[in-house]
Amino acid sequence: MPDDRLYHLLPAIDQLRDVEAGGPLRALLGVIGDQVAGLETDIAQLYDDWFIETCQDWLVPYFADLVDVALGPAIGAPATGVPDPLDAASRRGQVANAIRDRRAKGTLAAIERFAADATGWPCRAVEFAWLVSVTQSVLHPELSRGTTMAIGDAGALGTFGTPFSAAAHTPDMRRISSHRTRATHNLPSIGLVAWRLVADGVDRAPAECVNDDNHFTFDALGRDTQLCVRPVARIPGRRPAGDLDVPTPISRLALSRQLEDYYGEARSLCVYRGHSAVDRAEIVVADLSRWRHRLSPRQVAVDPVLGRIAFPVRDIPEAGVSVSYRRLTVGGLGGGQYPRALAVTAAARYPVSATGDGGHASIGAAVAAWRSDQARGEAGGRATIEITDDGVYEERLRLELRPGEALEIRAADGRRPMIRPVDEDHDRPQALLVTGIRPREEQPPYRSRAREAAPPPERPPVLPPPDVTFDGVWVAGHPVELSGHLGTATFRHCTLVPAAGNRREGADVSLRVEATRADVRVEFSVIGRIQMISPETGLDPVPVTVTDSILDPGRPGRKAIEGAERRPAWARLSLHRVTVLGEIDVREIGMVADSILTGRLHSGRRQVGSVRFSYLPEGSRTPRRTSCQPDDVLAAVDDAIARGTYPPSERAVLRQREAARVTPRFDSARFGDPAYGRLSDDAAPELTGGAGDEGELGAYHFAWLAYRRSQLQAGLPAYAPIGMDIAPIFAT
Repeated sequence: MPDDRLYHLLPAIDQLRDVEAGGPLRALLGVIGDQVAGLETDIAQLYDDWFIETCQDWLVPYFADLVDVALGPAIGAPATGVPDPLDAASRRGQVANAIRDRRAKGTLAAIERFAADATGWPCRAVEFAWLVSVTQSVLHPELSRGTTMAIGDAGALGTFGTPFSAAAHTPDMRRISSHRTRATHNLPSIGLVAWRLVADGVDRAPAECVNDDNHFTFDALGRDTQLCVRPVARIPGRRPAGDLDVPTPISRLALSRQLEDYYGEARSLCVYRGHSAVDRAEIVVADLSRWRHRLSPRQVAVDPVLGRIAFPVRDIPEAGVSVSYRRLTVGGLGGGQYPRALAVTAAARYPVSATGDGGHASIGAAVAAWRSDQARGEAGGRATIEITDDGVYEERLRLELRPGEALEIRAADGRRPMIRPVDEDHDRPQALLVTGIRPREEQPPYRSRAREAAPPPERPPVLPPPDVTFDGVWVAGHPVELSGHLGTATFRHCTLVPAAGNRREGADVSLRVEATRADVRVEFSVIGRIQMISPETGLDPVPVTVTDSILDPGRPGRKAIEGAERRPAWARLSLHRVTVLGEIDVREIGMVADSILTGRLHSGRRQVGSVRFSYLPEGSRTPRRTSCQPDDVLAAVDDAIARGTYPPSERAVLRQREAARVTPRFDSARFGDPAYGRLSDDAAPELTGGAGDEGELGAYHFAWLAYRRSQLQAGLPAYAPIGMDIAPIFAT
């Protein structure tokens, strides 16, 4: 709509004449007014551009040059829908705080503030000079120095070896910043301890009963889980970080000595008997590794190291047991309490909670309500079923979608529910079935010769196949099965639990695609074994696109993706920033980029597709590769031998050494471990910076862990006191 401000400034007589002439003057002044409005907006933005807090993003590097701050490159759009500390907050914060931090250069507070701005990780600066054993002067004792520990001091023994220990150590003359072997406790040493893992968990989720002796686990899958601290909000540099300010594991000793700090609602862990929290006076901290305990009536034993709970044998919690807890994880994929971007909610929204408050008590009831509303004409073909709690939904789900429909089953932001399909008939394992109903083929009407001249009746429009989306949910016990006439099947921020994570007996397949041409998309998820059961005649390969995810078959000897009867999967596979902990056997490759495959990749067709900036073991059958490992390092060895740098007799040894050097090493490859699927710190630089944008290969590319670490290591020496040696130390 044109801006009429200038037109209304004209005299009334001129406006009347302009109306009689058809309004050419008003149209002209409207165009001029639009330009005036744009000029005013630009002038207002010029004032905002004078300040680092309100300026446009492209001006941040210019402000950095004015205060001589070396900013790293912007990492691009955030992956999980929230501002990334490396992009928006970090870059502006480093520039805004540059002068303040330089004035405080040499102080522990300035070091912590810089580290928080550069990485977003919680940190604690430790000056090891005060923790070195020295003989003190009797006349001038330094009470803040570390002391020897008393054998009976359980608190000091419990924190020994952690960043919160106050015990004195004998001096070690090696430098803390040495790239060979380093030591911490030396007079000129300062260590910046950083916690890279985050605390993620559930609130009021059902505990898993593991036997008939009232034994439970915090984890709904029945696994042993190390519990961690739910950190409180803290401003870096105001005070040293304590054991309640960072996501650190909870020990049995710490829980028993500081139960009031760790246990309770809105704290790190809590146990509920029915709807009421177990009183703190009834909690007994115990070692339940062998389930050996003696409890009085109403007492509850808790083991934070294994994540186990025990009730008295005769005190059966008939009202049910639910828990709230936190565990360590890298975060950002697989579903959890981390913030994520949600799709636009459909007009038909059906909330679901285990108690039924404000909605439905089960997913099946919500689907039935949607169908009922459709029958009455109150809902269309698009629906969103949103789970608003962290419950475990054990139900039989058979979703039949009609042409033109779209169904999204998602967790609310900050929630992590679990779906556990069950078999009511007990005749076979029951999957979560998603079936697309094919449109009925209309037969042409019979027409006699006398009616041949009549025009044919109009046919109804052809509707597209239905779409289904799972967002933020876990599916355990049995697989998700796709079949029939489906359009797009999307799994976003989901965990389809691998076989190794299912304590209960269940199938070793997490996703089964059977006789469908659906476009399967997996984003920011953890997926177990994928099985493709499709006819190999008459249909093109099923497109499967996986991005920023982990594919884990769960058991050795199993392939991550394959067809029925161990044949190649009839699929056209594309992998982008994916970590595959096993082999893959498919018909065709679309593109594999910035990914890590620990097992061989076999493609039936090698004339199409491409593989670039990825790691694939030797023996893989793929299309043309570009900048892949270990191909590049092995080619470099051959070039060095051809130039005469090394004798030909050492070729086999050098190739074996280089191939072993770039072999991926993970902190853990076991599902459920805190650093599951994360590259270890000693991984080869060809992996930590070998992506097309010089980022990290694999599923955690979006987290830019190696980039954060390099930024921290490069900037710390500028804030160290004169004559002091400083280096980062990673607690997790």
